[in-house]
Amino acid sequence: NQSECGIPLPKLFAVCGELQKKILNTCPYQDIQVFPAIRKQHLNKLCDFHFYKKKHQILFLGSYDSRETKSSLQLIVSALKKDHRYQEKLILKGHPSCPIEPILKEVSGYQDIKSNIEIVSGSVDEYLESSSLVICGSSSVSIDALMFGCNVIVPLVCDSMNISPLLDYERFCVRVSTACDMSEAISELIAGKNFDAQKEAFSFIHHYWHYDPELKPWKEALQI
Repeated sequence: NQSECGIPLPKLFAVCGELQKKILNTCPYQDIQVFPAIRKQHLNKLCDFHFYKKKHQILFLGSYDSRETKSSLQLIVSALKKDHRYQEKLILKGHPSCPIEPILKEVSGYQDIKSNIEIVSGSVDEYLESSSLVICGSSSVSIDALMFGCNVIVPLVCDSMNISPLLDYERFCVRVSTACDMSEAISELIAGKNFDAQKEAFSFIHHYWHYDPELKPWKEALQI
């Protein structure tokens, strides 16, 4: 198969969810099929909806891009300094390829709120389960955050390109670009989602990622 301009097209286009298939159906691909999202199969244990009761706690997830991580942290620190009412814990978890400790030293005002900050490592799931609010830029973990019933803020910073999978879905995230916006969003969202909002987000995720612990479509396509 070839496109109108002569570029070869794949015989099979595998996508990891119904939403992606719907978008690609507008393109001239012949065979678009939904395959299990391999990297997200660990979330299959959450296929039955569960309502999470949350602590008033912020979890920041750093990007692979150090510039995006630094600028996002600066927005958060400036917002929390601006709103002195906020006394809850701020948990910071860096991307595996971008440690967060060296970046924090370059963030203005960090020392002023250091007592409220905890830097963590390891599996992100335990922190998603307990946090009411997740601040996350260019990472698919923002989708995982919805699965765990978290509210999500996506920082938009001028020195890096944000590729968050939630950018086109404003119903499931709040986009901020200034410290004032960040402060207002934190105040509104720190309480977490109610039952109906968690249920709606849960339904969205099951259209975004396809789960199949047997990975049957992959085995058939690869003839395993």
